[in-house]
Amino acid sequence: MKKYLLVLMIATTTFYSFNIFAKNVELEWNAANCKKIDGYVDKDLMTLATKYEVPYSSVKFLGTKWSTACFMIFDTAKGPKKCLVNEYLSDDGGKTAFGRIDKMGIGAIVCD
Repeated sequence: MKKYLLVLMIATTTFYSFNIFAKNVELEWNAANCKKIDGYVDKDLMTLATKYEVPYSSVKFLGTKWSTACFMIFDTAKGPKKCLVNEYLSDDGGKTAFGRIDKMGIGAIVCD
């Protein structure tokens, strides 16, 4: 029994260690990966709040839309904003994804 618990503990620790240190990988730009996006980079919310002069707490991610490119839709105190996704990222090998609208981190976003 002790040996079983030790093996289980080592396996669990190893599994969580790999997940904690998982690196974000960039995914291919396509409609299928756009549909996987279910999250965002926190700094993007601050960029939107600053650009549109709305409270940070008023910015909410609503989802994505694919037309000729992938767009993330955010609701703000000044109405919805559709923003071009600059990066599709995944921290689980592509099963799920999150988007980044401000790739350079300098507030350069494209929204309408």
